[in-house]
Amino acid sequence: FGDILGAGLNYEGKFDTIGLAAAFTGEMGDADTAAVEDLRAWNIGTVLSFSGFSLAGSYGDWSDSGNANNSDSDYYTLGGAYDFGPFGASVTWLDSNVEVAGVDNDFQNLVIGADYSLAPGLTPYAEVSFFDADAAGAALDNEGTILLLGTELAF
Repeated sequence: FGDILGAGLNYEGKFDTIGLAAAFTGEMGDADTAAVEDLRAWNIGTVLSFSGFSLAGSYGDWSDSGNANNSDSDYYTLGGAYDFGPFGASVTWLDSNVEVAGVDNDFQNLVIGADYSLAPGLTPYAEVSFFDADAAGAALDNEGTILLLGTELAF
């Protein structure tokens, strides 16, 4: 793509004890070849928070950007988190779909994570991700589990 233009709007505020954040972004650009469609994409998302709990969601649409005609791509996410003292935990779900000529290619990912602040600037964490990719044709399907363990150091 070339001649790409991106823009976004966001809001963050608090109403009594409830926090609200919302954002909208968009992007457009010209395809480098006539074989694929121009870039036309947008995303909208929000987070509500209350007493250490957060609930988030987003939806994005690429339409047929970068693909041949008669295709459509989109995704959504849902997530929840809880922070209490030095401990935090979250669960997030992603579902995306690319449809080409009426054939669906789906991807889902569930991520569960936790962290603990041992000291200022030292936070170990663990995350497990369960994914499932269902492409057109049974031979192309893929699923698995990923475990991440790490430590975040902030100076």
